[in-house]
Amino acid sequence: MLNPGLSTRDSMFLLLYSSAGSVSAASLIDWLEYGNASRFRKEILGQAHRDRLIEFDRASDSVELSPTGIKYVEASMPLHEFLPG
Repeated sequence: MLNPGLSTRDSMFLLLYSSAGSVSAASLIDWLEYGNASRFRKEILGQAHRDRLIEFDRASDSVELSPTGIKYVEASMPLHEFLPG
């Protein structure tokens, strides 16, 4: 269970961090219970991609954390509160 105080963007980063490999944008939208898929792709994924925190392949609709995104998660999020182990 993700902390309800986290932003959608940070929740997405934690989900991607805890996933092995890429995840479909549709799965992220479902997991995050985000109501507007096109807005999520354009604003949340688009901005994170421009910031080089994720790799977002629009053709395959796949998303994964970039090395920069992994560093961001590990440096700025209290992982022990959200992930097992």
